[in-house]
Amino acid sequence: MRLDGIRKRSPAEYAAYFTVAWGAFIGGFIGKYSASPTLAWHALSSYDPETIYDWKLAQYLINYQHMGFVKRGLIPSLLAPIPQPYWLGATLVFNAAALSAVALSAAFFLARARRILPAREHLVLSALILLSPLTIANAGIDFGRFDIAELAILIASLAAIRTGRHWVVLPLTCGALLIHSAYLFYGLPCIALAWTDSYRSTGNRRIHAAAVTLIATLTTITCLALFGRYTAGADALMQAMAPYHISRDAITVWTRPGSANLGLVWAAWAAGEYNAFDLAAYALLITAGISMVFVATRDRSLIRYAPLFVLGLFLVGTDYARWTSMFIDICLIVTAVRILDGAKFQLIRAPRAWASLALLLAIPLGPIGTGHAFPLFQHLVQ
Repeated sequence: MRLDGIRKRSPAEYAAYFTVAWGAFIGGFIGKYSASPTLAWHALSSYDPETIYDWKLAQYLINYQHMGFVKRGLIPSLLAPIPQPYWLGATLVFNAAALSAVALSAAFFLARARRILPAREHLVLSALILLSPLTIANAGIDFGRFDIAELAILIASLAAIRTGRHWVVLPLTCGALLIHSAYLFYGLPCIALAWTDSYRSTGNRRIHAAAVTLIATLTTITCLALFGRYTAGADALMQAMAPYHISRDAITVWTRPGSANLGLVWAAWAAGEYNAFDLAAYALLITAGISMVFVATRDRSLIRYAPLFVLGLFLVGTDYARWTSMFIDICLIVTAVRILDGAKFQLIRAPRAWASLALLLAIPLGPIGTGHAFPLFQHLVQ
């Protein structure tokens, strides 16, 4: 569905959505410091990497220049040549740019969707995208991860496919995998299914772009699997990151083989890591996302199945709240693509889409967090 010719959108409308998105992020960031604006401001004003990023500082220190080819090494390698007095500022600029890209994407979509959807449906969808504790606000409480940059890359890739710039997807996909291999679960399925839908709807035979991207992707994944681990060990890695004090448990992600993740997940379940509230929250929110994708939004596109691949992360990592957040993020991105392509969206009036409203009920609980669900809420009620 082409939206050209629809009456002109006001820049103030884009600015409003963009500002709300940044406000949600700042609220989440403050929540990271026990909902204290004073502590949050102190963390930034201290200009201390360990205070700002905690253990996630390791993600910005482990680079190709000093550690060789390692997983998650692309961003820190690009930032490494920046002189030390400006290096921390560069990492903050990177995070601000990634968030701004996602916020702008949300603003452009919501401005267009306001001309397509009924007013109440648009209001609900705006709240889910901008205010949900599983989306932008959660990027604030979990500040420093590469997830928000990965989502920006995915959105850019889907936009490239919709506008016929298929070759742009190749460097974006390989780069995203080098930033974080979890893109295999939430990025690649979206791209592959979007390409398939493009072919089915328009007969657009971009077989060369798709084939080369597939080969490059498989090559990147193979290199990460075979050579992406820091084989010198955790002690050597900790020494290489001196004088920063990064916990040993945090950096083992770069030293252990990928197969060890299955054992960590099993150990977490065996130890009773997740309480009843956690499990109920994960189940309800995932059900809500499935309801939004398969019930509230109606069409025959294949990209609607993309969120289901995100569930594979629950088998290879223990950050269950984070995976739930990513699942909802992909549900919203997929829903946005389908609405722009003409799918019918009916969240409020659809009789079987009631489960999706659980996403709205979660807003007062605060960001969903990383491991345990809604840590701020659980802390308050304990």
